[in-house]
Amino acid sequence: MKQILIPTDFSLSSLDLVEQTAETLNADRMNVILFHVFDMPSGIRDLLFLNKSIHHTNLVSDQFMVKCEALKKRYPFNIHSITLQYVYGDSKSIFKSFLAACGADMIVCPDHLKLRLTHPSSVDPSRLIARCKVPLLTEFRSPATFSFAASRQRTLTVLSS
Repeated sequence: MKQILIPTDFSLSSLDLVEQTAETLNADRMNVILFHVFDMPSGIRDLLFLNKSIHHTNLVSDQFMVKCEALKKRYPFNIHSITLQYVYGDSKSIFKSFLAACGADMIVCPDHLKLRLTHPSSVDPSRLIARCKVPLLTEFRSPATFSFAASRQRTLTVLSS
């Protein structure tokens, strides 16, 4: 099962990437990991009392979670799970550790992707994604056939079959 990472700003439109990915990688079963990057707290008080739910309690709407469940039901043979992960810190080493912990096989990051910074400590992940060595899916054209075994290059553009 493939681990596919997709950046999110918790908007319903950001979930369109999940649907496009499921349609593009239609032959592979995947776990979708939606992630959002936050600045690492710098004050001692913030570090001592860091509660991950503080940052995202108000960011994840009920409609967002309902749409995640609907996508799992719509693509039951492609999407095994959809989970949310929060990355605290915007350094290359922190992001590299996050990717390793997730077992990332691919990051979905179209060139046109513009995420809103939904919280004062939100960080644009594009700089981190650009510097990592995980394969990127940058363009969708469906229906498509795609093989992870054939994906040795860093940036993947999936073309219509």
